[in-house]
Amino acid sequence: MQKIKALLWTMTLMASLSAHADPMLRLFELGIAPGQRQAFYEAGLENLSASVGTEPGTLAMYALSADSNPDLAYLVEIYAGPEAYQAHVAGAPYKAYAAKAPALLIAHRKLIETEAVFLAEKPAAVRRVNAERTPVVRWVEVRLKPQTVEAFRRIVVDEMAQSMAKEPGVLAMYAATRAGQPEAWYFIELYADEQAYEAHRQTPHFQAYLRDTEQMVAEKAHKSLNNLILINKGGLRFQKD
Repeated sequence: MQKIKALLWTMTLMASLSAHADPMLRLFELGIAPGQRQAFYEAGLENLSASVGTEPGTLAMYALSADSNPDLAYLVEIYAGPEAYQAHVAGAPYKAYAAKAPALLIAHRKLIETEAVFLAEKPAAVRRVNAERTPVVRWVEVRLKPQTVEAFRRIVVDEMAQSMAKEPGVLAMYAATRAGQPEAWYFIELYADEQAYEAHRQTPHFQAYLRDTEQMVAEKAHKSLNNLILINKGGLRFQKD
């Protein structure tokens, strides 16, 4: 029965992925001003909650802090496309946040524009707004060796599709390349808890991915992050043609 459910999920996933226009995934690194951590959280909670809750094209927003430096924040934003992003920027929630931001942030602001490759979520929406320990978020950056991009892409997309289909504890998986740099990959993954993450690492499909891509990877880095705010609509499915 479990195999049948997994197969049905895979079929539904892949069919839905092909029906979507290219969404946007944007990554930010922000420095929080001294003494403004709570105010930053409150402004972010208001913005993220209202944006995902009221804007049809704002699909997911996550705010996290660096484990080694709680005044260094990371934001993950997913929009249905450029028009959805422009609608968000023109909306009241973002404008209210933008008015507060100069007092909350220092000059350290880094934006990473990406090209989405694979974005998938379980149907149930995620909403964690109190810096809870779960879900577990993993942020991984990979730089590939030359001439390995297409082979890596085929392998990793298959692995992520299997993970979403077969593993109840895998809540979301997002993969994108840096705009104009197809060898630079970013992975943002949500797991129900640490046990789900460890179970994922032991699966045959993940072990095959590690084995088959080992010689393709030039560099790999992990960010150790803590949850602040995690909100998505759930049910996102996209795969780049």
